[in-house]
Amino acid sequence: MRKTYDTMILGCGEAGVFAGYELIRRNPGMKVLIVDQGQDIYHRSCPIVAGKVRECIDCKVCHTMCGFGGAGAFSDGKYNFTTAFGGWLTDFMPEQEVMELIDYVDEINTAHGATREVFSTETPAAQALRKKALEFDLHLLQARVKHLGTENNLRILTNLYEDLRRDITFQFNTAVTAIRQAEGGYCLETADGDQYLAKFLIAAPGRSGAEWFAQQCRQLGLPMTNNQIDIGVRVELPATVFEHITDVVYESKLVYRTKQYGDQVRTFCMNPYGHVVAENVEGIHTVNGHSYSDPKLRSENTNFALLVSNHFTEPFDEPYRYGKHIASLSNMLAGGVLVYGIPEFRLPKAIVQKEIDKLVAMGVNIVCDATIGKCMSIDELLGKDAEKLLGDDKYEAVFIGSGAGLPKFQNIPGLSYCGVFSANEFLTRINLMHAYDERYDTPLMPIHVTAVVGAGNVAMDAARCAKRLGADVTVVYRRGEEEIPARKEEYEHAKEEGINFHLLCNPVEILADDKGWVRGLKCIRMELGEPDEKGRRRPIEVPGSEFEMACDSVIMALGTSPNPLLRKATPDLEYSDRGGIVVKDDTVTTMKDGVFAGGDAVTGAATVIKAMGAGKKAAAAIDAYIRSK
Repeated sequence: MRKTYDTMILGCGEAGVFAGYELIRRNPGMKVLIVDQGQDIYHRSCPIVAGKVRECIDCKVCHTMCGFGGAGAFSDGKYNFTTAFGGWLTDFMPEQEVMELIDYVDEINTAHGATREVFSTETPAAQALRKKALEFDLHLLQARVKHLGTENNLRILTNLYEDLRRDITFQFNTAVTAIRQAEGGYCLETADGDQYLAKFLIAAPGRSGAEWFAQQCRQLGLPMTNNQIDIGVRVELPATVFEHITDVVYESKLVYRTKQYGDQVRTFCMNPYGHVVAENVEGIHTVNGHSYSDPKLRSENTNFALLVSNHFTEPFDEPYRYGKHIASLSNMLAGGVLVYGIPEFRLPKAIVQKEIDKLVAMGVNIVCDATIGKCMSIDELLGKDAEKLLGDDKYEAVFIGSGAGLPKFQNIPGLSYCGVFSANEFLTRINLMHAYDERYDTPLMPIHVTAVVGAGNVAMDAARCAKRLGADVTVVYRRGEEEIPARKEEYEHAKEEGINFHLLCNPVEILADDKGWVRGLKCIRMELGEPDEKGRRRPIEVPGSEFEMACDSVIMALGTSPNPLLRKATPDLEYSDRGGIVVKDDTVTTMKDGVFAGGDAVTGAATVIKAMGAGKKAAAAIDAYIRSK
């Protein structure tokens, strides 16, 4: 299908809606098309908000973000009368003109059902609040604000939609794949193979289409500038804590400048008696705030964003990707080795995140960046001071599932050369830090020929990841094929993908060039002798069999052991010679009352399945323990 219009608008958020409104007002009879990948105002419905599901199900197109009204459709509907925040229009036109436009849009909103009530920072109560804030080096920005309310916001947009649909053609559920110059104007190509042409094109793709639109701009040769990126968190607390602020000004913009670095931290998007809601931006889960004007729909909490602005200079030209990356890391708040250690092609991060989200929905509180043994101790968790740390009463039981993340190395020369990785570091860089992508600031040196020392499951993961980065990969293992500790299918998959195997050989030295970069691995051939205490035949060096293999990187995948930090902080637990926590009679009960342990922290590095089994056993044991008290 191929259709022609006078003007096309890409995106049906607030910018696109009001662009269409003004075009029709000024040019009656103009053929205007608005294209959006979302739904019209009547069919936008988030499954979570509708009560159909408890957690995000990753809809192909997020109803909260896309469709008529854009991301603002389900917001709390604040309308700020100021140029002090909320954009950079004053960079392009005089401030007075901007304020006239703000008032003009308010008139349109009011004509379509918006409230006439205005909150101000100029009242005596607001001025007293401003003075009080200064005592704490906080600065209250001056602005008038209307609160439309989430439900009223939808009603206003519905009225606007009914006005516009008489004169404007809307094309919903339409994903635009490319913008082309054509026939004295522009052509929008869709995923369905349709084409829409017009002399003029207004692009208003919003957050959901920002990264895609940047790519289109590059292809069209359009210059771009870097906008700032706001990084922060959304805070929720009892509404009574902020009532003395929100009842006076409703939307308080408080700014603080840090003493040490001069960073400007500010509150934003405050929602008195509101709700925190989930959003899905291109597969990345974020949160926003809603607030209803109807008292019956209010909550007992207030939420707001706490933001720091980041300004980027050339040559950096992808601030949106930076913000998206930061947001993606926040999606990986838990999961341990499942997130940082296992490659995406074996276990997608989205699957792990769904399991984590389920736990959170069940009421599990996950506290990150809290190292046991450093930030807090086992005794503190079980003692009277626990509430100071986690905001709760003391805990009746503690389960230790801290894993075994301390990498092992051979005692051979050359471990400090550039290009030597532990498998942990290598996999973490790839999984969490996008080290394979040169556009990120966490680079992984280019690898071309890689030697992986070890043949366990982690070694296979490291080898297969290196292969996917384009390297010629060889696994070096001191025993034979029958003794390879990796699961058989992992070994077979590695061979199928072209991984080489040097069996019955062992590294004795890592070689480097005069600049300290790896250039090769010196090995010695081995033969199998008598079985050791575990029944495995012991590898023995073959005298005079040394040889060198060329490589520019070495990944040491020789296993891991439990971090000794916990051992030092909790000496009254019993530990094995290998550093694992000792439990009673093959159970999960430790020698310390109320403390349970399982997984790699007990057994050393093992499989995910075994760790899951230990966790299930621990849950039953803890339940029985608490019930017996």
